[in-house]
Amino acid sequence: MNMNLLNLVVAFMILMAQSCIEKDDCHRVIKIVNNSNEGVWIAESGIQHNGLNCQQIPGLIPEGGSYDLEIRSCWEDQINKGYQGAVVFYFFDESFKDNFPDCDSIRFNQSVIERRTYTVEDLNALNWVVTYP
Repeated sequence: MNMNLLNLVVAFMILMAQSCIEKDDCHRVIKIVNNSNEGVWIAESGIQHNGLNCQQIPGLIPEGGSYDLEIRSCWEDQINKGYQGAVVFYFFDESFKDNFPDCDSIRFNQSVIERRTYTVEDLNALNWVVTYP
């Protein structure tokens, strides 16, 4: 019984160590740069949007400003597995501070300034920097 527990603990430690190894193709940040003349609000979701994988980026990105959209895992894994191949960014103007649309209806919202879809290959070509406009 103790040997089985020891084997289980060792196996768990090996799995944890493997997940902590830094991969060369692992990006934890997508930088969003606002080159417009006004602030923008942004939401992101997976391409197979179901309302569960949608999040508003906290805070207005001011004109000339930027935001590092950071996750704990790799964006490559999130996009290819969790988001079924692409991440979608929705851009809104400053007026949406108090009226941000519900994630279930965001893709149908008429007030979206722009909707962009990126694959891992697209983001690699952009060096993981998304620039608006």
